[in-house]
Amino acid sequence: MSDVQTADAKIQLSSLFDDAERGETLVLTRHGREIATISPEVVFQRCEVAETLRELTEFRRTRGRATVEEILSWRDEGRR
Repeated sequence: MSDVQTADAKIQLSSLFDDAERGETLVLTRHGREIATISPEVVFQRCEVAETLRELTEFRRTRGRATVEEILSWRDEGRR
């Protein structure tokens, strides 16, 4: 992970995207304070998958068990 000043980022934006595409995460800073992160799409997708799994796990904890009829109904929903 590398830090890039916003003033430099304006000039080097295309090359910063190239770096992110190669897997590098970049932190944009202004006056030494972090303001944004440029990261590869894969990192975002992994975070999104992890969040979805967490939500599903929480959902399963708060719900009772589904019956076979409910599962089949959900499967067939929208097929008619």
